[in-house]
Amino acid sequence: MSDTSGKSYYGEHSLQYVQIFGGRDRQHLPIFQNMLNDVAWLDSGERFIVIAGNQPAVATLYDKDCNALFEFGKRYRNTIRFCPFSQLLLIGGFGNLKGEIDIWDIETLEQVGKTRSDCAIGIEYAPDGKHLMTSVLFERVKVDNQISIFNGCGKKLLNPPKSFNVLNYA
Repeated sequence: MSDTSGKSYYGEHSLQYVQIFGGRDRQHLPIFQNMLNDVAWLDSGERFIVIAGNQPAVATLYDKDCNALFEFGKRYRNTIRFCPFSQLLLIGGFGNLKGEIDIWDIETLEQVGKTRSDCAIGIEYAPDGKHLMTSVLFERVKVDNQISIFNGCGKKLLNPPKSFNVLNYA
């Protein structure tokens, strides 16, 4: 038997929005080039963001009815993170990408910062929503492990020496 569809051996990527309350409507969102990189809801549940497509990928903001509201551009990105208070949005390219980071004001939809964190795989906002920490972790990279801390607009505040031993700083 042979596959005559010409589609990926691994099947197709699909993003479905299912409204559980109020009618169980099901909608399929378009996935560019059949690739889905990341999806994240805003805390309010009124909007969500999808990064889709081969790299460079497109990041799009949707409302809860699956209407496209805004495109953040076509860039080498695969990660979405919101600060704890949902006023800032990070769209970054990590893993096998260069670690470029764009920071957006989610209300005005304006880019407020840009930075880079090479080889980072740990990306988290601080509980205060004012700082961002990236890390190069041993689980992925066996050398040059480090932590970097940035302010909300992407200015680097802390970059300890590479391969530092946490026990020496305790």
